[in-house]
Amino acid sequence: MKRWDVIIAGYGPVGATLAILLGQQGQRVLVLEQAGAAFDKPRAIGMDHEAMRVMQACGIADALADKIRPFRGAQWIGVDGQVIEEIDAHPGPFPLGWAPNFTFIQPQLEALLRERVRHLPTIEVRLSHKLTGLAHDAAGVTVCASDSASGESLSFAADYLLACDGAGSTVRGQLGIGLEDHAFDEWWVVLDAFLKRPLSLPETGRQFCHPQRPVTYIPGPQGLYRWELKVMPHEQAEHFKHTENILAALDAYVDTGALEVWRSAVYRFHALVARQWRQGRVLLLGDAAHQTPPFMGQGLCAGIRDAVNLAWKLQMVRQGRASSALLDTYEAERRPHVTTLITRTKAIGERIGELDVHRARARDAAMLAEMAVAPRPRLRQSLIPLLDSGVLDPQRSPASGQILVQPRVHDGDAADSLLDTCLGDGFVLLTTTTQAQAWLDAPAQQQWLAIGGARLVLSGAEAASGPCAFAPVLRETTPLFETMALAHGFAALIVRPDRTVFGSAATASELCRLVHALHSLLQPAQAS
Repeated sequence: MKRWDVIIAGYGPVGATLAILLGQQGQRVLVLEQAGAAFDKPRAIGMDHEAMRVMQACGIADALADKIRPFRGAQWIGVDGQVIEEIDAHPGPFPLGWAPNFTFIQPQLEALLRERVRHLPTIEVRLSHKLTGLAHDAAGVTVCASDSASGESLSFAADYLLACDGAGSTVRGQLGIGLEDHAFDEWWVVLDAFLKRPLSLPETGRQFCHPQRPVTYIPGPQGLYRWELKVMPHEQAEHFKHTENILAALDAYVDTGALEVWRSAVYRFHALVARQWRQGRVLLLGDAAHQTPPFMGQGLCAGIRDAVNLAWKLQMVRQGRASSALLDTYEAERRPHVTTLITRTKAIGERIGELDVHRARARDAAMLAEMAVAPRPRLRQSLIPLLDSGVLDPQRSPASGQILVQPRVHDGDAADSLLDTCLGDGFVLLTTTTQAQAWLDAPAQQQWLAIGGARLVLSGAEAASGPCAFAPVLRETTPLFETMALAHGFAALIVRPDRTVFGSAATASELCRLVHALHSLLQPAQAS
């Protein structure tokens, strides 16, 4: 029986993204998916620039960018029709190289991801294969699956099993892992539609915070529009499985006669986190590990963060540059992050969904007061937490846990590119000057080599920077990195493969300390 490096259960966007990230490393990946084809209707509709940066790493960002609709702002509408909150579109330049928030059509995203998978020779995908059992020990994992076409039962062996098999995860169930309930349980109706005839609709999103029925309006790309309606306490969710009943409820918000309905569905919005994300060589990702209410458009983004976090750690372990204990930091980092995200999203959902008129009016007054004194622009991304645990500088130097900006850069030629195309897929020592690259003493240089890190100088557009004996020299065309360096007071950064800053340094001694701290955390095989 052929042995794989990794088996991925589930071939949705998270599973496909993970397969690409691992396949690009040369890992032998088997994907098992019980469905015979990708789901042909939209589910997730919102993504952010962190997720788009991962799509860039997967090689599909440019193709996806032609199909998306950048976020143009949103308003919350209170009880009496007044604007009680405004979320602004980012004015630019975009800190990570892409629009910070955007809408997309999920079947198009999945088609791009699957096409990319087809071009990676170390990945095999088996559709219509339902996982039916698993066994795992210190040596690896054996998975049983049923081929729905032939009825044949098959076994597959791998070093690791990564469960991306959704909210009803078979793998999570097989492992007996329970869910921690964060006490959010609401029924909502989702309707996606195009227009049959011209209709004037807002270019920005709307959140109608009406006690009689909270409703969300989301302009999508390519003429797609989405409405989400809360099922009220006196109503039955079953009632809204009939499209005509949804349209009747929506009639107060839009001329429903102009809508060409593509899809409608009734969802139960949950806030759940798996109690355990790793059992030996089996790990959970995406909805198998956590379920987030949709009010910030972060459900899929959280799963993509899982994928990029775990992918580089698996690579370091397989390369012998880190011990298997590094995999424990996956849950240590991702679980607190997603729990904070769920807590914030739940609070937004509760604010939106207030059904008591008196409390809703009090909410409106409080939000109007907050809006009057809040600095502008008010950006949705400000609500996304940063990493604050795991593989970070133990002394938490100023930029530790921040996300590295991604300016456009050039090396003196006319052509330019986004920074990530120059960083590779490992750790990077990134400095603002050529002099700072010489700060590593002999022990730090040896440890950096053991880590397999790259080195790069990134100077400002107007800064004078000659050639460097240690690293290529690039210039940024917009001062994103220069601004970040000034804000945090550093001359050097150690950047993780997922573009999170491990730590920052302003002096040679600080940089050598950072390298030693990272080397110790990774526990590479060659260390004594």
